[in-house]
Amino acid sequence: MFTDISSSEDWEVRIPGASRRICTSWGWGTIPMYQIAFKELGYRMPFTDLETTVFRHLRVCPSQLHPNSLGFLRAFEMTAAYLK
Repeated sequence: MFTDISSSEDWEVRIPGASRRICTSWGWGTIPMYQIAFKELGYRMPFTDLETTVFRHLRVCPSQLHPNSLGFLRAFEMTAAYLK
């Protein structure tokens, strides 16, 4: 499991094409993600502290969560910020 955050030059985000899937083996430093997470849910890199904590606690990478889960995390953060 990754515990250190590297500089953005050391990793890249990829959206799989028609011939590849999220669960396909990817090269070192590559993070496969669903296109909908960026296009429709408005996700941006780097991930927030809450998102990173959830990924670390669940021991998953961002692409292993369903896009609706990513949307829920975003909505939770926005609601918490509003109620603060």
